[in-house]
Amino acid sequence: MAVCAVDENFSQVTDQPKKQPKLGSAKEIRKLEALSGHQTGEDCRCTRLHCFQVTSAEERHCLVDHYNSLSSKDAQVSLSAALINVGSVERKRKF
Repeated sequence: MAVCAVDENFSQVTDQPKKQPKLGSAKEIRKLEALSGHQTGEDCRCTRLHCFQVTSAEERHCLVDHYNSLSSKDAQVSLSAALINVGSVERKRKF
């Protein structure tokens, strides 16, 4: 007899519950925006490195697009570290 009572109580259970879908928290949305929000700024006009004269606008655009398309902050940091050229110290200073 107890089996019939259980079946009657759970007759309303469906495969698709009426819960609101999870769309993501505001924190996750801000994190995704921060990952893909990088853009090229103004020319710094530095005399030592000549940043904007060494690379073309198309190369800078491709680099920033590739950087923004990476899926995580760790991947972005790894790419940044791979692009850095380490040079030896030309002249040591005495204090």
